[in-house]
Amino acid sequence: MCNRLIFVLVSPLLLIAADQLKNPVDVKTPYVSAGDPLTVQIKDGPTTAATGELRLVRSGVKTIVLKSTYIPATAQTPGVQTSVVGPEIDDGTYGVQVVLNGSAFSAPDRKSGIVTVGPEGIGPVTLDKFNPETSYDTTSFYSAPDRAIRTTDLILHGSGFLIGTPKANQIWVNGNRAQIDWAPANDAKKADAGCGHKPAGTKLQPRAHMIYGIVKSAEEIQLCYLPVPADGRVLVAAGFGVHSATAPG
Repeated sequence: MCNRLIFVLVSPLLLIAADQLKNPVDVKTPYVSAGDPLTVQIKDGPTTAATGELRLVRSGVKTIVLKSTYIPATAQTPGVQTSVVGPEIDDGTYGVQVVLNGSAFSAPDRKSGIVTVGPEGIGPVTLDKFNPETSYDTTSFYSAPDRAIRTTDLILHGSGFLIGTPKANQIWVNGNRAQIDWAPANDAKKADAGCGHKPAGTKLQPRAHMIYGIVKSAEEIQLCYLPVPADGRVLVAAGFGVHSATAPG
């Protein structure tokens, strides 16, 4: 189940006017479903508040305008335009365009400037390399006054994680499917609290051990109280259904 899968997306030719290519954008959420956020970075976006819109274009003909908000660019970071995909948008592959203060921003190539809208649980899953790769803090989780389990907390970065149905996300640890207590979907308070929402068992207040999981976005999952084996090596894979990906070593 932990073998890495490679998916190839064949999309129709996206027709984008030449004068829009001078301001490139980068779609950070290449596969979305109804209710998912659509995030686009604009390399040379305005550095102050801007008004505009985010457009989905199919083969240069059909254009859908989405309500969106803009976070201004800084000297170190690109501008960010965000929106939410509504259920009225048909499944399919679209070119992404941003218009801010009358200036058009589009992608210079198909790979960085397209988004595929489809059912949840269909897109590929990827896991980024752990950073750092070693030296994570550990916590003693007491499941009984005289029984402590060495655990650690991890943040998984990648893409394709399921937001609306957290329980559908599957995590493997050292080749074994992990049983995880998932925080409810769209619970901002629990997401902000992180692992502190369910404190570890202590000598005075032991509790049954369970890995606690929080899907913070389609690109980030937080895992709390992951058991650490004696050799300290933890291999993590994530996926759902037939899709899976292993964090690069």
